Amino acid sequence: MTTTSPELHWRSAAELGAGLVDGGVSSVELTEALIRRCDDVEPHIGAILHRTDERA
Repeated sequence: MTTTSPELHWRSAAELGAGLVDGGVSSVELTEALIRRCDDVEPHIGAILHRTDERA
């Protein structure tokens, strides 16, 4: 799976799992991409009450 971080949040859980298994994406890359997505979207939707990014 060849991906770039900005598009990772559009992948299904199955695709992301396969990417983690085959080395197409690292767990660090995925976590950082999803934290960035939360940074972009959360202020508009207000769904997260308490974030613990440092524990990720």
